[in-house]
Amino acid sequence: MTGNVGYNRSTFYAYFTDVYDVLEQIEEDIMPGVEHLPSVEIAVEGSSDIKPLDVVENLINIYEINSKYYSVLLSETGDPAFTIKMRAKQNCKQNHNFVNIP
Repeated sequence: MTGNVGYNRSTFYAYFTDVYDVLEQIEEDIMPGVEHLPSVEIAVEGSSDIKPLDVVENLINIYEINSKYYSVLLSETGDPAFTIKMRAKQNCKQNHNFVNIP
């Protein structure tokens, strides 16, 4: 892997413990955008200035920015754990927002 990107092994291990650590860090870097999105329920409820279209536009924007990663991680040969992590974060967010609706 290090030969493909032009770094030597010692440089790689200065930043990562192994190849799985690289994957984990990439996944963590692209997930925060999704968990910080407003929920669709909040937008639909009208309890804020957020419109459902804003939520959709934000999702599209996040996907476009990270599309090369999502297309690999969410493919049939991608990381099944990534899909589970994404669902868990989104479900946690939705449950939190549902409980906090006035």
